[in-house]
Amino acid sequence: MATEPARRDPSFLPSDYSPLRLPVYSRVMLGQYLWHINVVFLAVLGVVTAINISSEILTVWAEGALEGTFAAVSRSGHYVFLRLLDNGSQVFPIALVLGIAWTEIAHSQSGRRTMVRTAGMPLRKASSALIIIVSISIPFQYVLDNIVRPYAFMSLSVNGLGEYGWSYSRMREERMEWLAFGDDILQARIKDAPDPLLSEVTHYRFSRDGELSLLSDASFMARNTEGGDESWTFVDGRQWALSRPGSNGHEGERSTRLVAKGSFEVDLKLDPLWLDYRHIAARYIPLGDLLSLSRQTALPDNAPRYREWLHIRAAKALNPGLLALLVATVFAVFVDRLGLARAGAAMIVAGYAGLTLTRVMAVVAEHQVLPLALSVWTPPLLLLLASVILFHHVRLRDRRFEEAARVIGGSN
Repeated sequence: MATEPARRDPSFLPSDYSPLRLPVYSRVMLGQYLWHINVVFLAVLGVVTAINISSEILTVWAEGALEGTFAAVSRSGHYVFLRLLDNGSQVFPIALVLGIAWTEIAHSQSGRRTMVRTAGMPLRKASSALIIIVSISIPFQYVLDNIVRPYAFMSLSVNGLGEYGWSYSRMREERMEWLAFGDDILQARIKDAPDPLLSEVTHYRFSRDGELSLLSDASFMARNTEGGDESWTFVDGRQWALSRPGSNGHEGERSTRLVAKGSFEVDLKLDPLWLDYRHIAARYIPLGDLLSLSRQTALPDNAPRYREWLHIRAAKALNPGLLALLVATVFAVFVDRLGLARAGAAMIVAGYAGLTLTRVMAVVAEHQVLPLALSVWTPPLLLLLASVILFHHVRLRDRRFEEAARVIGGSN
């Protein structure tokens, strides 16, 4: 009875006790996962970035040196930093898979896996660190793809740094362009000053029968937002209406009449935001603007698939974690049957196959070869299903081992 108050007194608990605190084994495994992923990430990122910048850094330095040594150092450092950010989003899925594979192999080689299974730790508890890593990887990859990489690309492009910047400058040079959308074709000289300026404009509108019905030209065009209707005003221009042959009483002849002159409005639904991001792939556009573009219908016929890329980015956030879960479960299934070396090879092959599947299906989704939901969401669903099946298989196998151990222990 004297010990009863002591049992109810919370002072008998360790000073650092917390009901949310992970068990020692889970904390150790979590640290190992993070360390190995970090090492692989930094190593691969360093190698990839060194290869990327090797052909560009001297030119970037020379461009900065025109303004002095300090400008050259600053410009080169900024360029390298932005390339690291850009490459990081692409390297992280590989680093995550290889880091998990490294940890699982080291865990088995050291004997900790055998120790844990011999001690009878349930698979649910033994995998808690892996589940935490997978859960953290989803928002981390989403931030990389939707915030970090678009920021890096746009910063490199606007500042004229490296190939991104040089390509951006070439694409944004003033030139005559053709834009087709629906029944309209627009020919205009587009120049950034700093907002896109359209001059030397010629507009063709066709009827449903494919015949030219309206022809307009102007010195330049400006967006008109009065009354909430985004149309365009043609300045210093003319507009003609063309009638079908025979409609004027003369078979085979077309009538043309001038219907507007000077400044006039044209209900041409061309999104100004698209003009800002013309010639820029959807993967590089900041998330907020990509969301706006995905809802916009006033786009050229050859505009990037903005709506598809919203789904692709969401699926890409899931894929690295699910790949990591798959390789870990593949290793757990085969390590007893094939041995450490072959199980490790099977794990790497599974990771490579899964990564290839996600890349191929992203291309399929972008080009609309298959329905959007099928092409984008099939890879993560397959990865999740395979992981769950393999995880369940390992649980059943461990239960059989436990039952066999109890029977042997009872007979002794």
